[in-house]
Amino acid sequence: MGRRTDPGSAVQFLRETRLFRVYSSSLVPGLLQSKQAARARVTRSGVVHEQGHRFVLVVEECALCYRVADEDSMAAQLGYLLAAGALPQVSLGVIPSAVRVRTQWPRETFHVYELRGMAVYGAEARGLILRAIEALR
Repeated sequence: MGRRTDPGSAVQFLRETRLFRVYSSSLVPGLLQSKQAARARVTRSGVVHEQGHRFVLVVEECALCYRVADEDSMAAQLGYLLAAGALPQVSLGVIPSAVRVRTQWPRETFHVYELRGMAVYGAEARGLILRAIEALR
């Protein structure tokens, strides 16, 4: 299959995908980036709100803390993460920086290994996101 370069094709590809599995060691995945992010990413992130898709996303806690924008934009991004992580079709896990037992180390490339077991979900994941928001101040 050839590489798609047309942004419209990429969006269509995302809309046709039913189960997304994403791991990111250093940045908030494009699918969960807020409106302050680049316009193409916002277009892609709209698929998170469409019916018929499931998302399993795992990020390292440090991805919440990298200052890739100003304080207000970062706070908006982290707030959007809280909202998106609460959607029924989204399973958002955050691997705590202080996880005691690591079966995998952070990677820049994507490998299909089980990472979800190391992550915390629900209230614990929201707590890590809130702590990242507080650290902005």
